[in-house]
Amino acid sequence: MSKKQPVISTSFSYETLEETLDIKLKGEGMTIGIPKEIAFQENRIALTPDAVNVLVNNGHHVMLEHNAGEASHFRDKDYADAGAKIVYSREEVFKARYS
Repeated sequence: MSKKQPVISTSFSYETLEETLDIKLKGEGMTIGIPKEIAFQENRIALTPDAVNVLVNNGHHVMLEHNAGEASHFRDKDYADAGAKIVYSREEVFKARYS
């Protein structure tokens, strides 16, 4: 009777597996305001439309100042489609409540 030897290969790689957790929200969720960056030559924005979509789908509210993502090549429509509320003044972004 012949005994089979295990095959050992060094040409494999490990792959990470994504895990999602179901988290139950308590209450209404947070209101997150994203103002337009006003610093000289600053092109970044705090959240991408994909990140906004994740937050909105988890029960949070996102308010974005008009054209806040423009320097990062994100349009207001991208954010609105992701569930953000577009507001037209900086003061509205910093309001305490989502209406």
